[in-house]
Amino acid sequence: MKRLLTTLMVSAAILLTSCGSDASNDEKATTSSPPSATDSARTTAATSTDPAFLGGCSAVSVYVQQRVQSGETSTQTAGADFLKIVENDPSYQAMSKSEKELFRKGIEAGAAGSC
Repeated sequence: MKRLLTTLMVSAAILLTSCGSDASNDEKATTSSPPSATDSARTTAATSTDPAFLGGCSAVSVYVQQRVQSGETSTQTAGADFLKIVENDPSYQAMSKSEKELFRKGIEAGAAGSC
């Protein structure tokens, strides 16, 4: 039952992430300047509200909580296990490279409990 629930959560998170993204997230800068502290803060804020980040973060949070509470594994191991499951999902493989990176960051944040 737990595996079925986990599979459904992973699929739903990836589907929501894929449907929630659009081309506007892939804007490219035409000029380059050294990054400042405010640029870094903006990037972090934008990342934490991106659908790919939120999808990974929310899905892994539930998975990690279930695995740790059942005594099956540690938080860090559960996060790594979840990532392995996700990487084999066709929906994840169809994501763009930037969406995959944001999703992975969301998984890392969710596993650490900082969604």
